[in-house]
Amino acid sequence: MTMRYRFLVVNVLAALALMPCISQAVGENTVPYTNTFESYAEGYLITNAPGWHSDNSYTFASISNETDHGLISPYLPQATPHTKVLNLSGTISNVFSANTQNYVYIDMLVFSEGMDHPQNLPDGCQIVAYVNTNSHLVFLHSVFTGVEYVFRWATNDVDTVQTGQWNRLTFTMAYRESPSYFDAYFSVQVNGGSPFSDPNYGYGQPADNDIIDGCPWFLTANSASYSFGTTNGFFSGLIIDGIARLDDMVISDVEPPTGAATTTTNGTPIPWLAAYYPAVDPDVADWSDTDGDGMFAWQEYQAGTIPTDPASVFRITTVGSDWSITWLGRTNEENINYRVYRGTSMMDGGAWTIVTNVVRSPSGVNLWTDGEKDALSPGAYFYKIVAPAAP
Repeated sequence: MTMRYRFLVVNVLAALALMPCISQAVGENTVPYTNTFESYAEGYLITNAPGWHSDNSYTFASISNETDHGLISPYLPQATPHTKVLNLSGTISNVFSANTQNYVYIDMLVFSEGMDHPQNLPDGCQIVAYVNTNSHLVFLHSVFTGVEYVFRWATNDVDTVQTGQWNRLTFTMAYRESPSYFDAYFSVQVNGGSPFSDPNYGYGQPADNDIIDGCPWFLTANSASYSFGTTNGFFSGLIIDGIARLDDMVISDVEPPTGAATTTTNGTPIPWLAAYYPAVDPDVADWSDTDGDGMFAWQEYQAGTIPTDPASVFRITTVGSDWSITWLGRTNEENINYRVYRGTSMMDGGAWTIVTNVVRSPSGVNLWTDGEKDALSPGAYFYKIVAPAAP
């Protein structure tokens, strides 16, 4: 049986649907809020954590182990590990004390598959967002026709969401930038890209009253509920509904940092380092040799060995009488082929010639035999294996 992931998020108190909303309830969490789920044990029920609730008996939301998915939220320290995720089936809410900041940013990592159009939406939702069966992010907003506010669904068919993979969703809520003072706006980004725009429904800036070209801002779905002259809304929670996996949830009143590094200066992926050295500065971890095998962590990544295992070291283990060579080293994210060199001297300044490139073995044991041995001139020959940083 294959598990099908789908999600709906509703901004306030979301198929997976994400839904931010407006609510007068006093919650148990406050903005800014961060949850990487790393501090919980496997199997922990998230509804036991402060601020998380579910009124549905069929809901199951627990922490599960997850192989590092490689995505990094720019809000989090780059050494943050990604070994735990929230596994959801059902409906949960995360309620907040009302936040009255001008801007609130909702940033999270989501793994889901497409779903059909959601039905029976809760009242007071500012946004409803979901991924449809065509791998497009769809979200509910409103449009002022000059006479009344009407609901509209906008489909982000420019940046398709990769279903069955992890994606980063960012919602920017602008609550107090409208000159009419009773409209609230939001914008949507996928994987840190440019905000989605739509000339049919979008507004150039929250302060614009007219739909114009450019159009990265949308009226919240509950704009019609505001009374003229009153404050135009605030963030008070999320509802998440469906079957999905979630990670690195951040609710902030500070704009997401840009240009966050994904590798160290040596080219080592920071999520890879974080898996072995959680909560350690990546530049410090990169130059560590905690297993004492004589290789720094960045060299172990390049070689395809494990930086915390002294038995996992890049070295030749056997040389056979048939001119075969066996060495240790496995695949990594780049999987650049090993290079085999042949020379007539062990000196580094000697004449070394590239003989071949060898595809890395997932098992960690690599074998190659020199098929040119019978054509070589008599004499002594030496071999070295290199794990290059680039092809």
